[in-house]
Amino acid sequence: MILRPYAVATTIQGLPLIALGTMDYKVNPTLANGDVKVTKDGVGAVNPDTLPDAFPASSSQVRIQLTATEMTAKIVVVTFVDQTSPKQWEDQRVVIETYRHASAQHADFGPVTLAAGSITAATIATGAIDADAIADGAIDAGAVAAGVVVDLNLAQANATNNQPGQVGGQMRRTHALAGGTVARKDWDPDIPNPTWEHTDEAGANVLVTRTRTVAGTVETETPS
Repeated sequence: MILRPYAVATTIQGLPLIALGTMDYKVNPTLANGDVKVTKDGVGAVNPDTLPDAFPASSSQVRIQLTATEMTAKIVVVTFVDQTSPKQWEDQRVVIETYRHASAQHADFGPVTLAAGSITAATIATGAIDADAIADGAIDAGAVAAGVVVDLNLAQANATNNQPGQVGGQMRRTHALAGGTVARKDWDPDIPNPTWEHTDEAGANVLVTRTRTVAGTVETETPS
């Protein structure tokens, strides 16, 4: 059984035909009109639009080429029966099941193309995606569109990029808040429950309250 997309032209290569009465592949089999029939969902048994051939030429590999119309079915069956007497090769049959379409044999199988904007925050349940659900390295800088993150600056003690007013052991994060306001958070890792400071670029307090979970305890971050 072979899988192919529904209603999409396809080519199948390397099909062997067995020489009559042997266990050997038939080299350069002669294929004529009437030797090959195509049925769609058990209906038809008609000659294919393109007669299968040996490909590469003079080889034992048979190529089947089917059009999008011929592939518009749940199950497409290609049957090989030599009409000459005596036959050159044994009877052969290829079964193709389709996917990626509501009318296909496997409607929900295969890659799915999503329209732009079809996934939004409203379509994702709260908590459906957490850090454990994302593999290490799955998202890197190249995967984030420009402007999504305004600025991210984590500075450790005595680092050259410490912000003015930072003291040793503090870390500062600059990030975007609602409305385009840029806020900063300073914290000291040596203090179990640090005071969070939210300020905009002008130094005024930003009235934003956030929560975080530390060791199973929910803590509320309130701007000073």
